[in-house]
Amino acid sequence: MVLLDCQGELPSLEVMAEKFAMSTRTLIRKLKAEDTRYQQLLDDVRSEQAAWLLTETAMPIERIAERLGYQDTSNFSRTFRRWFQMTPLAMRKASQV
Repeated sequence: MVLLDCQGELPSLEVMAEKFAMSTRTLIRKLKAEDTRYQQLLDDVRSEQAAWLLTETAMPIERIAERLGYQDTSNFSRTFRRWFQMTPLAMRKASQV
């Protein structure tokens, strides 16, 4: 998946459409045909990256949140709980057992 190869900030819908040489509307239609949305793809990539960084690195949670594009750690923690039904700290502790 192209999004997983991105380093740093994830690209916008407009940037991805340009990368695939299509309009944003065409990209939206193609994603809809696959029963998904661009925001859902971004969330999937962020959740995978968050879980990996928490379980495989010692990077502080604040730095992980920042790396994934969250300006506020509490927003990251809230979203993380929605993804995994646990806090980032709980996942980190569970992976160290």
